[in-house]
Amino acid sequence: MLNVQHVVLFMKNLFRYMINKVVTTVICQMDNLNNCTVDQQPRYNMLKTEISKKEISQK
Repeated sequence: MLNVQHVVLFMKNLFRYMINKVVTTVICQMDNLNNCTVDQQPRYNMLKTEISKKEISQK
């Protein structure tokens, strides 16, 4: 039978795991974003230009 200490220990470990997972995911996403910004800049500029053209033509 589980006692309170086991449950508390489980919850602490689960919480620690979740925090580590979130931090790791955020760091990876930020790293991906940093890597993409330089490589994707020409594509971003092209898309931005096309969107601007569409907005102007719709007015």
